[in-house]
Amino acid sequence: MEFSQLLEAVKAHLKTHRRVSYRRLKREFKLDDEDIADIRDELVDAQQVASDESNKVLVWGAEETIGDGGNIRSPQHLSERILSQRSSMEGELKQVTVMFCDIANSVSLATLAGAERWHNIMNDVFGVLTRIVHDMEGTVNQYTGDGVMAIFGAPLSVEEHAVKACMAAQHICREMISVSEKIQQEHGFAVEIRVGLNSGEIVVGRIGDDLRMDYTAQGQVIGLASRMESKARHGHALLTENTAREVQGRCELLPQAPVSVKGVTEPMPVFELGEVRSDSNRFSTSFQRGLTQFVAREAEMATLEQALQQAKSGSGQIVGIVADAGTGKSRLCHEFLDSCRARGMSVLQGHAAAHNQQTPLVPMLQVFRSYYGITAEHNAAEARAIIAKRLSGFGLEFAKVIPLVYELLGVTEAETPRLQMDPDAKQRQLFSLLRLAIQGGDPNMGN
Repeated sequence: MEFSQLLEAVKAHLKTHRRVSYRRLKREFKLDDEDIADIRDELVDAQQVASDESNKVLVWGAEETIGDGGNIRSPQHLSERILSQRSSMEGELKQVTVMFCDIANSVSLATLAGAERWHNIMNDVFGVLTRIVHDMEGTVNQYTGDGVMAIFGAPLSVEEHAVKACMAAQHICREMISVSEKIQQEHGFAVEIRVGLNSGEIVVGRIGDDLRMDYTAQGQVIGLASRMESKARHGHALLTENTAREVQGRCELLPQAPVSVKGVTEPMPVFELGEVRSDSNRFSTSFQRGLTQFVAREAEMATLEQALQQAKSGSGQIVGIVADAGTGKSRLCHEFLDSCRARGMSVLQGHAAAHNQQTPLVPMLQVFRSYYGITAEHNAAEARAIIAKRLSGFGLEFAKVIPLVYELLGVTEAETPRLQMDPDAKQRQLFSLLRLAIQGGDPNMGN
């Protein structure tokens, strides 16, 4: 085995176990004293991803310096929430999903690039990984020499932590394609990411002022995530069965050959992450499996029907439905909207999902897409054709609105410059278009 391959194997082993004695490394990898010295020099001094304790133990996870000599930190709104609540969080048992992602063959690439260039490359990579993790309400708990360890669900509790971790993994794999293309152009070689995910329980320990969190993992929560990363195909994410159960129906899961894990008797089922259905939710998953009979909601349906009749008479209505989780709010809305469709009414829907809270106007964008009949299967050119045809029903005065709608829905042609228009004027035009559709001015709409 070449030294670069040996070093990769030792790094993966150390990343999984966090603390490993040199005696154990000698036994595991059949190393001599010279090999140990070379590995210690490379990991501790050169790459600075581990530290040495009394010449006896190698410890994974030295502090990584990012950007202009500082550490990448959590966004201020996350930092403030964590620090204000940390006393109640410490010692708490949390359901989490752990994500490891790193650059494949990083040792060889770092040697090829040289220390300074590799440092700059990894700064760009760390920036992408960190931004995406934070966008999905995860926290980066550790920067490694060639990637990150992130936790979704701790220290802040996160609704659907496994789904958000999968969304982060999908975004990372996709965005790293363009990052790799840029690195290829500038440095002459490409980089590929690997992502591993596992779900389980941890006990939150001390949370420092820098938001670094100590934790006690239940079972192999951390180790299995790291193992999935090391087994993932380049450019893809690999999930344990624990995470797959959490996201079943919400994500496309592609079964892979079982993976052997040290300490586990039988090979473990694993899944490669396919498409994450960002428009799905718990109710849509239940709908796919089949719904139970809808009963004992006559009073609620009557209230909604009354609001509908008032809206049809010209008095617009907003109805708020408030109840405990799991009591049937989504089912009630589903049944009522089905009854509206059965009467020939047009129904436009927008959803406010937790994972979209960093993106403005998502529910309204969904309403507009629903109005035009644009789905995820339509490309930008097809979407533009649909919009132009639909708006032609309003007459020539709305032709000037078409580029604005293209921009709003993100389907403009690549070479088209952004519209130079006052934001208030944009808003007025969009509202007038929406108002006309709601009031029945669109000949393509039902009542």
